[in-house]
Amino acid sequence: FQIVNFYESHESRAQGDVENTLYDPAKVKLKSYHPDLPIIRKNYAKYHDALTRMDDRVGEVLSNISKMGLNDNTIVIYSSDHGGVLPRSKRYLYTSGLHCPLIVRIPESYKDYWPAEEKGSSIDRLISFIDMPITWLSLAGVNPPERFQGKIFLGINKDNEEPYHFAFRGRMDERYDEARAVHNKQYLYIKNYMPWAPWVQHLEYQWKIQAQVAWEDHINKGLGSNIQSSPFFPKVFTEELYDMKADPDCVNNIINNSAFYNIREELSFALKKWQLKIFDSGLLLESEMNKRALKHNLTIYEMIRDPSIYPLEKLINSSNLALERKDENKPKLKNLLNDPDSGIRYWGAVGLLILNDHSQGYNLIKDTSHEVRSIGAWMLVKERDTLGLNILFEMLNQQSDASLFILNILDWIGEEAKLLHLDIKKLNYSEDKNLEKMQNFLLRKWNK
Repeated sequence: FQIVNFYESHESRAQGDVENTLYDPAKVKLKSYHPDLPIIRKNYAKYHDALTRMDDRVGEVLSNISKMGLNDNTIVIYSSDHGGVLPRSKRYLYTSGLHCPLIVRIPESYKDYWPAEEKGSSIDRLISFIDMPITWLSLAGVNPPERFQGKIFLGINKDNEEPYHFAFRGRMDERYDEARAVHNKQYLYIKNYMPWAPWVQHLEYQWKIQAQVAWEDHINKGLGSNIQSSPFFPKVFTEELYDMKADPDCVNNIINNSAFYNIREELSFALKKWQLKIFDSGLLLESEMNKRALKHNLTIYEMIRDPSIYPLEKLINSSNLALERKDENKPKLKNLLNDPDSGIRYWGAVGLLILNDHSQGYNLIKDTSHEVRSIGAWMLVKERDTLGLNILFEMLNQQSDASLFILNILDWIGEEAKLLHLDIKKLNYSEDKNLEKMQNFLLRKWNK
């Protein structure tokens, strides 16, 4: 068994100079959410060149297998480890980020393993990365351990197909977001746990791609269409639903179309069932999750399986209540603020924040949890009370475990946060690159 990694198609290969490409920029097919700009076309072409080089490397491997006389007893699998790398693909829960290439070459000597009668066939089956280890072991004649998850999708021991594929979005280096996704072969459902956060947030590594910079600049000048602009602004919907066959770019959210109510309910139910099954650890902010595991001297894996420490179903139900955006939920949300579990209190605060009910802000800034206190401070800022900014900086100055989340909040706040410019400049984050990246971004943004 051998794995060969190719770096020619890595995200870094889309960065840097975009001039003098072999592929003609005029021939690229742009995504509907990308404006038709020369730099963006050139960046597409640059990545076409990278894929060509990667294809050459794959050819070299196949040639070596042939030279060693191993063609007849070698199964070759080609796959990426995520979707594309151009803006709004990698790190995103749309088709561009979830759909990965998978090509399998099985020699005639193992024809019993073929998933179709004809070579070159496309197989209409949902496959997740979690299915791969158990499948490779099965093909090698090894009985996979019972603890292995996933379905065997090739060979004589092939399992029945899973009806759904699941995915998640969490912290990306210095940027916070939290979302979950599930799809069948046609429909994609996304649950946004931070609807105030734009899908496209400035990320130092991603902004090394010229197409990303050009896209943002185009939007900042007010030149983009709604489809091109909306990813840079807070999410309008807590939930998203897309018909991936009719809308492969996932730009037409049909979540409120009554004709798709049943599929919305089906996928939403499947998502919750999956979250409970795999003990979804994302119902707490990362800083709180780490603190809680450390306090009980447990790994996160162990902690999330102890309902007395991590009440998962209650956290899911509280988050669902918070994300409903219904005014009639306010009494229930305020009741959550009295819960002994800080995670439940966080979701109560989030629900009120989303509903623009800031009445509990002065109480929340006294909370023992810095994550909850941060939401309360944000509420005060929304009410034009500078005490909120003072509370946020005070926690940063105390080197709060929630500092990265707080720095992200300062970006989400907008112009009002500029008052902290000189204070944030004094903070020393040289020992934490993510905090330093976020600090530098805010200082650049506020200096404009």
